[in-house]
Amino acid sequence: MIREAAKSMINKQLSQSAALAMIGADRPSQFTDIIPASATNFLFSVGCHYKVEDVYLAAFLRLGITLPEEQNKAVLKRQIEFMAGRYCAQQALYAFGVKPPVMVPVNKDRSPHWPDGIVGAITHSDHLALAVVAAKKNVTALGIDLEKEIATTVARDIAKQIISLTEQNNCAKWGCPFNWFLTLAFSAKESLYKALYPHVKQFFGFETAELIELNTLEQSFRLQLTEDLSVNYKAGDCFRGMYSYQEGFVCTLIMCINSG
Repeated sequence: MIREAAKSMINKQLSQSAALAMIGADRPSQFTDIIPASATNFLFSVGCHYKVEDVYLAAFLRLGITLPEEQNKAVLKRQIEFMAGRYCAQQALYAFGVKPPVMVPVNKDRSPHWPDGIVGAITHSDHLALAVVAAKKNVTALGIDLEKEIATTVARDIAKQIISLTEQNNCAKWGCPFNWFLTLAFSAKESLYKALYPHVKQFFGFETAELIELNTLEQSFRLQLTEDLSVNYKAGDCFRGMYSYQEGFVCTLIMCINSG
């Protein structure tokens, strides 16, 4: 249920302008550099800031973002993350040209339910949320992910869960800091999952793809599937992505352009 503290703040007339200022809607979005110049006319991204505090729950409520029934009993952190992501998704759809009002409900598999003809993805990490949308006629698959850089002290302990020995060797070959590389690989594979799940409709883990190419000048990477996921997505298929690194966060984007 919505916390009483948040309700009280709404009742005390938290203004819409104050709510927008709190979440940084009046400031330029971060990670806009992740969108290739060739895609800026059909790929739309919106970000916002939040903290795990009742006042931010109140802010998103003031901005018209509601919680689905299954989120009513979630902890405050989960509720605010959900609402921040849905706010970004809503605003990205408005930037795309969808007429208000619009919400992005939850499918039975807990994935976002986008309007017909639109593909999108949502991500959040620590205190930032992002969403990106495009028309299916332009983009067939789309994934975005944001991760706070994994601490050096943690990276070696969890590496085997995220990257293969081949990828570890690539990290050494490319001369990357190990914790940064691990964060990039984690995020890239999460973006790939979000991009492909609507097509394959099955869970797949980090071992299903390997990071085989990294270009730090272009801030791009390439993932390769290590196993078949469907008749259309098979072992050996490659996916190019873009990344951005800002203030201790790695953001990755994978989009498959419709060539038909």
